[in-house]
Amino acid sequence: MIRILTLLAIGFSMATQAAAHHAAHAFFGGPEVLVKGTLTGARLINPHAYFRVTMDDGTDWVFESAGSGTMLRNDGLTDGDFVSGQRVAMTGESNRDGRKNARIITIALYGESEHDDLTLFIIGATLPNAAWAQRIDSAAARCNEGTIARCYTVGRDLRVQVEEGFGDDHGLW
Repeated sequence: MIRILTLLAIGFSMATQAAAHHAAHAFFGGPEVLVKGTLTGARLINPHAYFRVTMDDGTDWVFESAGSGTMLRNDGLTDGDFVSGQRVAMTGESNRDGRKNARIITIALYGESEHDDLTLFIIGATLPNAAWAQRIDSAAARCNEGTIARCYTVGRDLRVQVEEGFGDDHGLW
């Protein structure tokens, strides 16, 4: 009997821990944010990948992936794709309590300047604007000949078209 009660107690404690970890909706769900700045750290680890962005005014943001670092690596991403010091724009679902962290939707890595070609990763399961996502998917070149899932090289001309078509509501960069 003691053995059964012990096993039940262990089972309940494990279920409680798993449910608590996967309650992201309790933390995220605030308004979508677009944060531009310098990538100051990236770790494709488990249970979630993390990215730190320092805005030009010195404000730090931390972005977390919904999936694991392993899932991102399985999609073809590596830590080497994200270099500290690189200019970046990230969109995400912000923290409900106002902290400077968000669940990732997109990552845009700039070239030499913010007006050059960029690399766009769509990480989140839900997209902020389906119309621009369809436009990017149909017009942008796939990264590394399509070896990285939902990764696009967005040329300057396409960037201008997206900006003209969607204004500031495109939610990308």
